[in-house]
Amino acid sequence: MSRFPGYIIVYKFVIISLLCLLALDFSTAQTVLDSMNVSGQQIQVNSLYSNFDKQLNTYFLNSGINYWTGFSNIELNVSENFRSSLFQSITQTVRDEQYFLFTGKYQLSDSYKFGLTTNSKILSDDRNTLINKSTINYVTLFGELELFNNFLLTPFGGYTNNIQAGEEDNGPVFGIEGSLQNYTATDFILNSNLKFRNEDILPRRNLLRYFSASLNNKFSRDVSNNISVLYSSSRKDFYLPSDSITSATFNIVNNIESRTEDNYAVTNNLHYLDIIDNIDMEFTAAINWRNIDREKRYKSTNFLKLYLSLIIRVWEYLGCLELFIIILCFHF
Repeated sequence: MSRFPGYIIVYKFVIISLLCLLALDFSTAQTVLDSMNVSGQQIQVNSLYSNFDKQLNTYFLNSGINYWTGFSNIELNVSENFRSSLFQSITQTVRDEQYFLFTGKYQLSDSYKFGLTTNSKILSDDRNTLINKSTINYVTLFGELELFNNFLLTPFGGYTNNIQAGEEDNGPVFGIEGSLQNYTATDFILNSNLKFRNEDILPRRNLLRYFSASLNNKFSRDVSNNISVLYSSSRKDFYLPSDSITSATFNIVNNIESRTEDNYAVTNNLHYLDIIDNIDMEFTAAINWRNIDREKRYKSTNFLKLYLSLIIRVWEYLGCLELFIIILCFHF
């Protein structure tokens, strides 16, 4: 028998709780990071930062600047971020990423703003891969319409230039974003976000559909429940090197692979405050469904036998019991 059974139980409990939290957060991470936010409040803080870190044989540099100013009915925001990583082994690999964003808004009335956004993303990588260099540029016009308190709609449209694998594609970008923040009705608080986006950079096409909502109900001062739902669907088209048979058949250099990902999630959190002195309890349950489909645009009949379409479906049911000890602060 183990000399420390209590410690082993606590250790396993902590590990399971952390894995549950990571699984709940992961389902939304990629979709949110892949989107280009047009709407939303600008960070009205000016900052200049530079961070350097080393982990084993890898060096990281993260530098940037944020500048915001406003006068009369005009708001201006400029942000630039440079990230560089260097990995040393038998060979040395350097990966650089640069992001630039400029946003200007003009307030026409209390409920309507009109603006312009330019966005640039540049990637450079020493590794010998097809997507080791890429450039994406956006120019969009948008309008912010506040229909009622905390409900914002932002339609937008513009033009994008996308360079990847030596292929340059151009086309329109358009869509709409919406958000509802802290809408209160009796004992309920509703939050919601919506994104609809199309990039028609023919022969490629990138799409984004995203909707999330959370409803919080407070039964009493110490007991509350939160239900959240999520739906997201995204499509990304990439250039990949074509095999010799397909290249000869269709007279192409690079093939196009479409990656489509669908996510569905329902989460419920039940909170108990001070269930025992200075101890809170939270029950979390979630169901996630993810479907990933990859398909190549050009397929030769001779090569069709070797081509496999990857479909991944993952069902997860997670039930987590988490205990948090509250540290009380006394002021004398």
